[in-house]
Amino acid sequence: MTYPNKPIVLLLLLFLFFFCTLGASAITGNTSDAGQVKTIILKGEGKDIRWETDGYSKDGFKVVWSKNENPVYPCREGDRYHYYSEAEKNIDILEPFNGDGIYYVRVCEYLGGKCGIYSNQVKVELAAAEKKACTMEYAPVCGKNGKTYSNKCHAAVAGIAIVYTGECKTADKPNCEIKCLRYDPVCGKDGKTYSCGEADAICHGTKAAYKGECKKDEEILKIEENSKLLQKNQLDEILKELKELRNLVAEQQNEIKYLKPLLKDISNLTESMQRSLNSFITYGADENSKKLGAGERAAALHSYKKAYGKLPADESDFADVLKIANGRWPSETSDKAEASARENFSKVYGRSP
Repeated sequence: MTYPNKPIVLLLLLFLFFFCTLGASAITGNTSDAGQVKTIILKGEGKDIRWETDGYSKDGFKVVWSKNENPVYPCREGDRYHYYSEAEKNIDILEPFNGDGIYYVRVCEYLGGKCGIYSNQVKVELAAAEKKACTMEYAPVCGKNGKTYSNKCHAAVAGIAIVYTGECKTADKPNCEIKCLRYDPVCGKDGKTYSCGEADAICHGTKAAYKGECKKDEEILKIEENSKLLQKNQLDEILKELKELRNLVAEQQNEIKYLKPLLKDISNLTESMQRSLNSFITYGADENSKKLGAGERAAALHSYKKAYGKLPADESDFADVLKIANGRWPSETSDKAEASARENFSKVYGRSP
């Protein structure tokens, strides 16, 4: 059999090949959004859980737990989660949030606003730690870590052995110049992460609460997660979070009215980050920044620019703006830190919190 026009036949065959290949990809769901994790095997004992992953999760993991079976993310009522952005993360410590008892736990591959593959479900029994109350009596004792405690009870709560009665002498203070040969983080009872294990924590006047870096509270984790979505221009996920529809007219109006004046004297901001800023002005990034309104969000960015000589340029900058919008400032809880938070809020927003 002969073909009168062989080049045309070859073109048709080539077209059919690409058409079928693309069609097969669409049917099987081979898209760039697909995860890279095949399985997650979860084990749990008491508050401690550990998982093994077959594959690589570039955006990290969600740990979800609940008194209801099969907890999921986005969470249902009664579910709670921890988010870890590190692909190598494989341990967590859980706390009860709905009373003591049996909780169901799963871990999932995080795909930016949703979960991919889930692990098996495990049951763990969680109970709140019993807190010991100490009196205000001043009967000082010197701890083994070289720190003075107001009485024996406070030393015991800190988990520090007593060397002698009375305030510590200067010579008793330990040498904290620890040579760290490997990264072995522990979370101290003071809420700070110490990189060289329990000895590092004790040297700084506290005791290790658990192994690993200190977990951030859920509000801060949520703020950082929203900042990441904003910085990556994942507007669909932000709108889903805010339960809003996209408004292109408002975006265009805000770009002209608010964004262009903001960009005056700014020459090194990428187009992608400009879109992120306009999205923040138009919609906000969480419930609190949403309530501010477009004008006040733009004013916040103007104040930020005036205070720091730049506009938010990365995930960390956006996180700081959102923390202030939520009445938060990085993790200190002292009176001095609260005063600092108020000062920074006023500096950025031009008003008292």
